[in-house]
Amino acid sequence: MDTVAFAAIEVDPSVNARRKYAGIDKLAEDIKANGLINPLTVFQSKVDGKNRFQLRAGFRRYQAIALIRESDPSAFKQVPVAFKKGNDLDATFVNLAENIRRNDLTPGEIAECVYGLTLQNVSQSDISKRIGLSNTYISSLIRCRTQLDPKVFATLVGGDIPIDIALKMSHLSVKQQLAALDKFLDTKKKNGRSAARDANGMSRPNVKKLVSVIDEIAESKDEDLYWSGVVHGLEFATGKRKNFSKPKIKR
Repeated sequence: MDTVAFAAIEVDPSVNARRKYAGIDKLAEDIKANGLINPLTVFQSKVDGKNRFQLRAGFRRYQAIALIRESDPSAFKQVPVAFKKGNDLDATFVNLAENIRRNDLTPGEIAECVYGLTLQNVSQSDISKRIGLSNTYISSLIRCRTQLDPKVFATLVGGDIPIDIALKMSHLSVKQQLAALDKFLDTKKKNGRSAARDANGMSRPNVKKLVSVIDEIAESKDEDLYWSGVVHGLEFATGKRKNFSKPKIKR
């Protein structure tokens, strides 16, 4: 297997779709005990006659090795690598596809990366083909990235709200988005972590039912009914309410 000097590997954070690195300490311990089983993926090029190695996949492994070398600079001076050819755009796709395959990204992180690709004039259909997600899902991600208030989108990036709820919020005004977010997070906090897991693992039939009823409520143009529906919907999404139907308003 090919190896290169760890210190020679360059890291461009913009290529990596992940915004947070979890479990680096544990991964570092595993690598110290078992070695680097999966090589780092690098692109090799020449600049002024010198070899240049740019990291394209394996950012968590890179961070773990860097952590090991902080306490032991003699460790992993050379690391196994797999060479890939292509440009920065190819590198972004390689990294994004790998992280999606490993389920390492939140919908918000994927949305941020997908949106960045559209700014480079990559079509939604091309993105869909290269990372294995449907055109519909890609459109939903882009809508969330462009229509959600930054505070709301940040919670999607952080994995604090599920994509289905975020997508519904994207159709609201900024004021309504922030109010709905506060209600959702408050309900989620009251119900605890198990409710949060239920929200992110909501079954597709339940999601369809939730979306359908909220759409019906929105079309009624009744503000009291609308906000009651939003609250009931968020409670249903977080597991506080077992059934969800159009709420009745007492006048």
